[in-house]
Amino acid sequence: MAAERAKERNVPFAEVFVNAPLAECERRDPKQLYKKARAGQLPQFTGIDSPYEPPMAPDLEIRTDRETVSSSVEKLAQLALGLARPSGQAETGAGI
Repeated sequence: MAAERAKERNVPFAEVFVNAPLAECERRDPKQLYKKARAGQLPQFTGIDSPYEPPMAPDLEIRTDRETVSSSVEKLAQLALGLARPSGQAETGAGI
């Protein structure tokens, strides 16, 4: 729906899938939310007892379990710069 709205308004849009496998999310969870969800203390927790449907064809997929933060940020920045730059316009200014 967001993509459709953006297109209607001629606003650049890209779908980014920050792909963090469930096991990795649980490993990194500083607040122990996944542990609480598995214990039934947080109902309807995405990925535990509430389904998650990954996007079918994202414009960019960032694999947090396989990429460094720097690599992920670089990919995201390049996508954002490409969206901000009108089609056919050469890159100008300092790089990120």
